[in-house]
Amino acid sequence: QESADQQHSEDGTAGPPHHEPDGTVWPPPADGTADQEHRDQQRKEDRDRDRQEWAAERERMEQEWEAEQERRREDEGEDFDEAGYEFEKGHMARRRELEERRMGLQAQMEEALAELEEKGLSGMAFFQERSAIKRDFEDQFASVGRAFRALDEETQQYWEDRQRAELERHEQESADQQHSEDGTAGPPQHEPDGTVGPPPEQDG
Repeated sequence: QESADQQHSEDGTAGPPHHEPDGTVWPPPADGTADQEHRDQQRKEDRDRDRQEWAAERERMEQEWEAEQERRREDEGEDFDEAGYEFEKGHMARRRELEERRMGLQAQMEEALAELEEKGLSGMAFFQERSAIKRDFEDQFASVGRAFRALDEETQQYWEDRQRAELERHEQESADQQHSEDGTAGPPQHEPDGTVGPPPEQDG
């Protein structure tokens, strides 16, 4: 027995159960329910910790962004781009919602796969059920991915439109200034009474 105990100690196994002098059995029989509860609790704690760390980092980034916008608002005064600020703020909120949705899906998928492992399936039955779980979540992840891409495209289009409008405004201001400097009045404009102004100059 001592030789067997030494061998088990060396190879890391516990050996077969045996009765102690007080009548108890060592090692104690495994309690599958307790082990399962422990694993479930550990997974929950890990997910909660990851989510809290993500939320804290996200909050820090948003606060820094808000502080920078406030500094610019004070520096630029009336020239501060309030429309752009509101757009970016809304965009950040929508992106955060999508990130939270993706994190939730990841947690659900990990939980489903863990539950599958605990069923004790093997062979084809295990792989078929595992493939079905992954296929279902892949579709949901793809949906979130499409929402992210649509959000990015919307943002890009917004700033391209803003840039185009700003360029056109500068070109119009430059043209107006040029007309003012060379004495021309620019293209005729319709007056409220229906006449076209400015009227053509009359020769003396």
